Amino acid sequence: MLLVAFPAKAQTTQFLPGTVKVESNQVTPNFPDTIDFRFSAQTDPGAPVFNTLELAYRIEGEVETNIRHSDLAPGDPLSADISIDTQKDYLPPGTRISYYWLLGTSGGETYQTPTQEFTYQDTRYPFKELKSGLFTVRWFQGDAAFGQAAMKRVTSTVDKLSQLYKVNPDTPINLTIYPDTQTMFTALPPNTQEWVGGQAIPELGTIVLAIAPGDTAEIGRSIPHEVSHQVVYQATRNPYNVTPKWLDEGLAVNNQDQVDGFLIQAFEKARDERTLFPLRVLNGSFPADSQLSYVAYGESVQVVRYILQKYGNAGMEKILGSFKQGVSYDEAIQIGLGLSLDQLDREWKQSIGYPVPDLPAPTATPTPLAVIPTPAAQPSPTLYISPSPTTGNQATPTQAVVPVVSPAATQAATQAVVPVVTPDTAASAAATPGNPLPTTALGASSPIRGNSTATASPANVNGDGTNGWLIAGLAGTAVILLGGLAVFLVLAVRKQ
Repeated sequence: MLLVAFPAKAQTTQFLPGTVKVESNQVTPNFPDTIDFRFSAQTDPGAPVFNTLELAYRIEGEVETNIRHSDLAPGDPLSADISIDTQKDYLPPGTRISYYWLLGTSGGETYQTPTQEFTYQDTRYPFKELKSGLFTVRWFQGDAAFGQAAMKRVTSTVDKLSQLYKVNPDTPINLTIYPDTQTMFTALPPNTQEWVGGQAIPELGTIVLAIAPGDTAEIGRSIPHEVSHQVVYQATRNPYNVTPKWLDEGLAVNNQDQVDGFLIQAFEKARDERTLFPLRVLNGSFPADSQLSYVAYGESVQVVRYILQKYGNAGMEKILGSFKQGVSYDEAIQIGLGLSLDQLDREWKQSIGYPVPDLPAPTATPTPLAVIPTPAAQPSPTLYISPSPTTGNQATPTQAVVPVVSPAATQAATQAVVPVVTPDTAASAAATPGNPLPTTALGASSPIRGNSTATASPANVNGDGTNGWLIAGLAGTAVILLGGLAVFLVLAVRKQ
């Protein structure tokens, strides 16, 4: 007997027939808490009998489509109210969303409404808006000249990076500006780290910043920094890997009008105390501790400037271009500079007189690094608060559209306004993009941070604290074991 396999009949999705009259198809953003969708329709005689009603929506910049389901019992109205909790599933202002409704029958037929698009914006304040091509700037304190100055920095930064590294953004970039950090924190995810001074989610094309009206210095600091993240992401976008944190942040800091003095001081202190991070450690997230994060930022820009000084823009262009192919971190550095990541780390540290251990001899068949899949869009702090953060007068939301902010968001806003900054970070010295960071003579202090991770505490980083107790405990255990062995040998000899 011959078995023949017939392909299954594909279910097709079709638009609603004329016998279904849509009465309501609307979306209401209630920033920062929810997005509320409502659909209702009436059916004429002869219309299909529906038993399911689903909302399908997609965050622009993400691949997957999200489905929210609503069952319909016989005789139920053809309607649904579905709400997305944007505190639980955080979405920043400026997020673009497309959606449609799916109506299903018991016979397996599916009908779809036309796709609609909207941008999830902060509706609590009377924002002004300025557009230029793919770029949008929104602000609500300050005059038109302030918004124009912000837009000018966006476009000039994109033009500069496009010429240097042969990249061009091809998706929208939405910049939302708040007049102070306290107001900005109400638009960031709950429990955001207190040292965060801005946020970019390149996958979504969103930037959130705090800039007081008239603060031209902050415009030249934060906007070039965050726009750099957007351009680098679009230049290296691939489904397999992401740009290492040290490279992304190093380019962003280098792109500022000037490097913050407290970053320079944090870097120099770690350099003098022999506590710089191994470059490989900075591939991933930076430390949550503000002081260690300053070291990570300062070290990253130092490495980027070393690459640009020795290998030029052409070398950096090769590195960024290789990430577009989805290669690993080591492969990208090898393609761009002709050396491994560890060799680069050793080379630049030697250039500043920093003591480094010898690298192990290469094996005949090196173990390949695993490729890290590109994660879904997640909020990531990409700008730090200066020790003298933007304060200004806290903005008051327009009363008619103020949503009820959840306790988690309120706690994040009130506790994360002003970071705890030690006097060590209060220096105001700065280095311009054209000049390398200072590389004065090194002092002798604590040992090099070996295999420490980015979340190591200062006590363990410097080799004391827990590590000291561990060594003492092991030594004591060894003495006890040796003593027991000696007693055993004496008894054995006497027995003979």
